[in-house]
Amino acid sequence: VNTDTLEIVTPADRFSATTPEISYSIALPGRAGATSLSVVFASITDSGTESFLYTEDMAVTNPAFTIFANTADLASIVGNTPGKYVMRVMRDATVLAEGIFTLE
Repeated sequence: VNTDTLEIVTPADRFSATTPEISYSIALPGRAGATSLSVVFASITDSGTESFLYTEDMAVTNPAFTIFANTADLASIVGNTPGKYVMRVMRDATVLAEGIFTLE
């Protein structure tokens, strides 16, 4: 993560199943609008069915912010199981951003 811009230096959506941690950057279409957002992870089957895995709160120091960066510990979230996953950033029931990634 570039600490000045909060952008990922080398973006990827495929990772080794043994990758212990990933970094992510979120660019919202507008202001966060809250002092806490939820980061939600789910697995995706080949047929497109999702299964909830994990959620955590992300503190927002300024509700006007639109860009965030953080890391996720894949070992504790998905158990480093190969497959397709989705990560969503939510404010209450509203999806603000989402990204799909694959563990190989």
